[in-house]
Formats: sequence, C-alpha cells, structure tokens
Amino acid sequence: MPLGLYPPMAKSPVTYLAEPINESATTIIVDDISKLPDPPNIATIGDREDSETIRYGGKMGNSLTSVTRGFEGDAKEWSAGTPIANVPCAQHIRALQEKYEAHVDNTTDAHGIDDHFDATAEDDVHGLLSGGFIIEDFGSNDNGSWVRWSNGLQICWINNIIVNLSGVAAWGAVDHRWTFPKEFWGYTAVVDGMARGSGSLTGNVNLTFVGAGTAANNESVIIRVCLMNTTSTQTECYVNLKAVGWWKEPGT
Repeated sequence: MPLGLYPPMAKSPVTYLAEPINESATTIIVDDISKLPDPPNIATIGDREDSETIRYGGKMGNSLTSVTRGFEGDAKEWSAGTPIANVPCAQHIRALQEKYEAHVDNTTDAHGIDDHFDATAEDDVHGLLSGGFIIEDFGSNDNGSWVRWSNGLQICWINNIIVNLSGVAAWGAVDHRWTFPKEFWGYTAVVDGMARGSGSLTGNVNLTFVGAGTAANNESVIIRVCLMNTTSTQTECYVNLKAVGWWKEPGT
C-alpha cells in the first residue's frame, strides 16, 4: 500500500455520498466535491470504527474517480447520505513515521542524521556557509577581540585603551595607533569608538579619527584624543573602539 503525505483541507469539511456504492465501486459521487481536497488524496467514508478510507486519483464533476477501496479498513457497501471527509487517520501517522525513518537512515547526503553530526562548516549544510551564518574564527589577543563570519564579514573591538594626556595643553591632542587584532582585507575597515575620562576629565575629552573614521591601512588606525580643559588634574582617559569590514574579498 503506497504511503504519502497528502495535502490536508482546513477544518476537514464534510460532504455526503449522493448515491449508494458497493464494495467494488471505483467512482464515487458526492453531494459537494469542493469539500474534498484536490487529487491525489484520501477521504474517509463513515464514522470512527465503522469507516473506510479511500484513495482517489481524480475528480470529475461531483465524482471521485480512480478510487482505491479499502485504503484503510475494509471495502464495503455504503448507503446514500453517508458522510465522507478528508480527516486525520492512521495513514497520516504511518506516512510521518516512514518519512522520519527514511531521514534517520539516510547517510548519503547532508539530510542524513549521521551527516549532520559529521558535517563541518565547509560542507555548507543547509546553505549556512554560503549564507554567511557560520562563524569561521574568533578569539582575542593583546590588540583586542575579533569574530570572522563565513561570508567575509569581520568585527574587531577593544575596550579601555589607556591614553596618557600628561603635559597636553588645552585643545591639544594625543595620537594613538590601534593595531587590529586581525587584519582586514584591503581598505575595508570602518572604525568607531568613544573616549571617556574620570574625575576632572569627565566630559572633557574628545575622540576623533585620522582619515575620517576609515582605517589608514588594513592593519591599524590612528585615533586622536583631544583635551578640552586645562584645569584637569587627571592624566589618563579610556578609549573603546570597534572596527567593521571584510576579512576576505566578498563573494569568495
């Protein structure tokens, strides 16, 4: 008996046999064929224990054609006015079980369970690699932290770089070069960040970038911390930075 996941019909509407049928009839006339889903599909005649599930291969007018009798239950005679509907039945459960077992047993492609366990990022399971959803590399070193995605995107960041402002006059500045924890591809990194002071430096430091926020090269960027108050007794401020760009040529 062939199994299949046949498309359901919402709310499983009921129609009725328009004429009586015997146990060998392969064409069945119903009152309203629109209440049964398009073929091929299944329908159940009768109710509960006293029922027969059929499979039909076509529709013509109000007739179900190419009917396989006794798809579930025994083929039998039915009188006009007997309900018939597309309702959940054991066949649906068996079909789901068969699909599941086939999935579990399948080790010949990326949809087999064993292959899912053994797959790596390079296998591009379900398009995760080509879609850029897999993290290829991440880590930290003395220059900060980084994450690299499979589509080439890279983010680097560092917190609390200490910049010494000792001896800097009002509106003076100190330059500091941040070497990225990982190189970028080409001149693709765009950098942003913030500077903060403590004590009397609070609100009196300003952060700018040499090159309008774009990295001077693929390895580093120069930041410029400006002092905006001559009365500060503090000599250090703290800088947080992040850079976003590509670690490889996009599309490769």
